[in-house]
Parts: sequence; C-alpha cells; structure tokens
Amino acid sequence: MTEQDMPQVCVRCHQFKSANLGKLVWDRNRWHTRIFVCYACREKPQVVRLARQGEETPIELEARKALEGLKVKASAEFKIGGFIFDFVILHLRMLIEIDSDTYHRSWKRSKRDSHKTAWAQENFWHLVRIKPPDIAQQVVHAVTRRAQSFR
Repeated sequence: MTEQDMPQVCVRCHQFKSANLGKLVWDRNRWHTRIFVCYACREKPQVVRLARQGEETPIELEARKALEGLKVKASAEFKIGGFIFDFVILHLRMLIEIDSDTYHRSWKRSKRDSHKTAWAQENFWHLVRIKPPDIAQQVVHAVTRRAQSFR
C-alpha cells in the first residue's frame, strides 16, 4: 500500500479521510512538506492568518471558526493603515476586533483602540468590536447584518 492509498488526516478539519477524498498539496509555510486537504475543506474559504503566526488566542480561534462556518473569505491579523486588525473581510469593507477583558483593560491599549476606531471611520471601513462571551454568535450576527446592509 503506497502513501497515496492510505487514509490521511485532513490538516483543516482533522478528520481521517480516504486518500481519494482529498489531495496532497505543498505546504506554503514549509516548502518541502506535503499536506493532505480533503475536498470538502478545499471548497470552503479559509481564513488566512497574515501576521503573528502561531499566536492565535482561544477567542480569536472561536471567531475564525465562525467566519469559516459562514463561508466568508477573510484574513486574520491584517496590516492596514499602520495597524493590525484581528480580521478583515475585504469584499464587505469590514474590520473585526476581538477585545478580551484582560488584554484591553490598560490605558495604553484603550488609547490604541480609539486610534484604530478613528482611522477606520476616516477611511470608510466598518469596524466591529466584539467582547466575550458568545464570540461566535456576535461574529455571525455582525457579518450577516453587514452583508445585508452592504447590498
């Protein structure tokens, strides 16, 4: 039995799949490594993390999974206007910031957040700030509401 005939684990959904239900592709981060992605996951748009690789917090993970569930093409850790926003949905011109209570409690952080908000308004971006709990529910609600108003 060759490597391509053996059941594989999809790198996105982490489920065992028959080799004929997916494809081995080259990993973008490690050029010499091939990874298995099932066809179901290849059809879903993936939220791509553009900066701060490996530093995703649990609440950012929850928001990312909600965006992937909505099948929205988004980017995480998007650099724009001298700031890094948690998520951006370009076709909706929407920025999403996840504000945890512990990280955004300081005066310095709140001042930086107010600068981000002002920049977004000046440049005609729709900025949504989401706080725990119910991150996924808030993300779904904000994106669907923006998609309806954006039409």
